[in-house]
Amino acid sequence: MPEISVNHADQIRKLKVSTRPSANNSLGGTVDMERFVNIEEIEITNHGISSIENYYPEQLQIFSVQNNNIKQELPTFGKDLRILQIYNDDVAKPLGTDPSNSFSGNLRKIISKCYKSLSVVDASSSMLSKNNLSGLLPEFKQYTNLYTFDISDNEKIEGGISSLADCRYLKTFKAHNTSISGVAEDFSVPNTIRVFSLYNVPIQEDSLNRVVKALYDTLTSTYDSTTDKIDIGPANSLTDTSLGYLDTLRTRGFDVNVRSSNTHNLLDNSFARNASLGLSVHRLKATSSVAMRIRRSWDNVEIDVGFDSSGKVSNNSPVSNASNNKTYVNANDFLTEIIYQPFALPVVATNSSYNNVLLENTTTNANGSYNFKGTGQAGAGTNGGGRLVFVGDSLISEKDSFRSRLRISGNVVTTTAGGTPNRILKPGNSANSNGGGVFNFMNANEQGVNIQFTSTGQFSEERFGQNDVQTSSSNYLTTTLGSLQLIFNSGDILQIENFKAEVIKHSATVKTWYDQSGNGDDFTNTTIADQPMIAHDGTMLDGVFFAAQTENVTGTSAVVEGTDELIGTSTIIAGDNTSDFSAFITAQGNDDGYLFANGQNTTTGVGLYMKNGGNSAAIFSGSNNSANHSVGITNTVSFSSDYKLLDFLYDGDGDDSINVTPSGTTTPTVAQAAVSMNFNAATENAKVGNRPSGPSEGTHFHGKIKEIVIYDGELKSVQRSAIQKEIQDRLSLT
Repeated sequence: MPEISVNHADQIRKLKVSTRPSANNSLGGTVDMERFVNIEEIEITNHGISSIENYYPEQLQIFSVQNNNIKQELPTFGKDLRILQIYNDDVAKPLGTDPSNSFSGNLRKIISKCYKSLSVVDASSSMLSKNNLSGLLPEFKQYTNLYTFDISDNEKIEGGISSLADCRYLKTFKAHNTSISGVAEDFSVPNTIRVFSLYNVPIQEDSLNRVVKALYDTLTSTYDSTTDKIDIGPANSLTDTSLGYLDTLRTRGFDVNVRSSNTHNLLDNSFARNASLGLSVHRLKATSSVAMRIRRSWDNVEIDVGFDSSGKVSNNSPVSNASNNKTYVNANDFLTEIIYQPFALPVVATNSSYNNVLLENTTTNANGSYNFKGTGQAGAGTNGGGRLVFVGDSLISEKDSFRSRLRISGNVVTTTAGGTPNRILKPGNSANSNGGGVFNFMNANEQGVNIQFTSTGQFSEERFGQNDVQTSSSNYLTTTLGSLQLIFNSGDILQIENFKAEVIKHSATVKTWYDQSGNGDDFTNTTIADQPMIAHDGTMLDGVFFAAQTENVTGTSAVVEGTDELIGTSTIIAGDNTSDFSAFITAQGNDDGYLFANGQNTTTGVGLYMKNGGNSAAIFSGSNNSANHSVGITNTVSFSSDYKLLDFLYDGDGDDSINVTPSGTTTPTVAQAAVSMNFNAATENAKVGNRPSGPSEGTHFHGKIKEIVIYDGELKSVQRSAIQKEIQDRLSLT
């Protein structure tokens, strides 16, 4: 047991043993105060002690033992106690060990005698380990000298909060993450209050709104804040009137943070409930069961995808309503289902330059695999020979083939070289060509990697295409026949048994992105070539991917302008230039294009646009090339490396803004402009990933979109801030 060596301990009234986290003079263990019979003030902080004994609580005025490792019950302190500090924070870490006090005891009893003198109570914890005080709060009308009262994170503290009006010096009151369920009918706060925190508590709705009214009544009439903070929640319990009060407090300078409940989703909260549109790869409402309907690229099977246990779309998401009437365990089961033998029996190429091969012993086995033998014959070409062709499924477009992983396997019985060694299996693009099309059996990041058979025995190869050499839009979209080709020189012999090709991992596109707002404005595209991607190589993506026509899933090789888009069932933003709307879009991209638009052309509608290579954003209306028809931010943050939250506001009064939340901060970069955006109401349904009117090269968005939430009307600033915070937290935006 450590000793504190001092002379005349019985004469010591104040003991202060504190250290910075980097110091190495930690006491640790148990501290025995028995010899300090006249002690009045104890400050032993940041030392990792595990207990403190015999400290005469009846005579103490200060008991400050924060950031230690004490796990014991607190006694009832005497009438002179002024400061009680037992908190844990993440600043002090003596000797590399996190402080983790875990005091217990009945709070009301602990401070029952010191109501006239008590100034500071801090039992909070920002560490994983928490204090464990319990019981009811005191009657605050007796504690007239309180300055700080913070019992946050003590989950067993319950009951109600009496009026704080008589706490004439009270500056900080924090009671979040407790079990407080109400406040007194006469609840009010003193005009000294500067920090107030009450969220993640099971508080009754009328009580929470009473708290907001008390803060509003006192603080708006007595004080203009500059740096102070109000944290309040759960947000779903706040009325529109309360939101208005909080908005007023924000305008007076308070940092107002409306907190969501851990048990509620964005569109279940009153500050965010009345959205016009809600598209997301996360659950936005408790009643939302499905996020989207997706199409498996290889075979066009469609299925509805829901949300996993964490509330997002993933491989663990439940699936339902498969168009092939099969039952799948989850999205992973659907995306990794093995589809057997996607190619027909080999045939001899019909082109006279490539038909010089003898095909024999072709049989189909009971398991669907093939046996065959090919022998290269003398004929046209440098070395004679020819090609055997395995014709692919005519349903598979080139766009889909590069999104599917296949496994080719079999047993080579005989392989004999004729002239120059060949016997190569390579991709082809028709039954008659000499191959070279960028098709199914390629390594992910390489072109023209073939399989050459030079030895006997079992083989198994996995390939999928990466079509980043096609530069023709027509070739890209209309080629519908894939093939494999075996190339023989004259004299080559190759005999294979149990040859089979299996699709083992699939990619998928979004056919329908379901609206979670409850308005039924689902966004759909039935044109396969124009559907954005949501899964690649058997794995669900973290956002809906709008690709250029020859762009791979990493977005690094765009060659031809893409056409991916989803089409809504209404205009969503229906008004003209006198109407208001608010939109929150979380996206990642590296090119110019429309994230969302509703009929935006030369005279009508509006578009929310990412531009300058993903380094800025704008609201466009009417003619999108006219400076007085747009408001935007330029040279702010890049969207190309990670997701950013865009907060668009259009105010019919001309005070328009876009907020971008940069990486590494929760403070938005704000751009505002008073511009004349004269346009008529949209007449065409909205689109995601493009504009409905006059789409052309450069209007399609390239990148990924996690979420789009749109409101008809201008939200209060406190609502916008609360929505921003909820989205940042839920989507882990950094």
